[in-house]
Amino acid sequence: MFFQEMITFISENEEMFIDAVLRHILICAITLALCVVIGIPLGYYLAKNEKIASSVIAVINGVKMIPVIAAFFILIPVMGMGMPPAILVLFFYGLYTIVISTQSGVLNVPKSVIESALGMGMNPKQILLEVELPLAKPMIINGIRIATIEVISGTTIASYISAGGLGDIILWGMSNMNYSITFAGGGMVILMVIICDMILAYMQKRSSRYCSTN
Repeated sequence: MFFQEMITFISENEEMFIDAVLRHILICAITLALCVVIGIPLGYYLAKNEKIASSVIAVINGVKMIPVIAAFFILIPVMGMGMPPAILVLFFYGLYTIVISTQSGVLNVPKSVIESALGMGMNPKQILLEVELPLAKPMIINGIRIATIEVISGTTIASYISAGGLGDIILWGMSNMNYSITFAGGGMVILMVIICDMILAYMQKRSSRYCSTN
């Protein structure tokens, strides 16, 4: 009966449900793209500049320590409602994990390997692209995996500031005490997390295998 009601709700509200899914994916995609594009270079820079690393990480971590819902409402007077404040808050939540994983991955590259690369005549750019990043790749992807779960889950709460997404479905079900509707939205969020995690886990396994054979 429960699943029948859920299927009925989705079929009767197909267009709205698909729009919510696509909106959720859009917010997550933009946020994670920003996290990766900024987080990986920043993590690498901090690995090479340890004097400022602790200060920068402390600032990012301090922002992340603010509860998601509180951060959303703090930004409303400045950025208003909708996607922009949602993406900004979720960006900082995902950024910390990717920065830390990248920094750790680069720092864990054996110095002997870098010295060997220098002895072979490689320049800094070649060492970065052909030695450090490939060896740090498993840890970087692991950070992206964790950040992806955080962002997909956090996007659900973004509905409180009219950002849209599957959180709208969940809130609709909760407000009407209809748990089949709530599960329809929540179940899709869980499914998105599982699919993304499986894909990234496979990529991490492939990169780890590559590192172990080189």
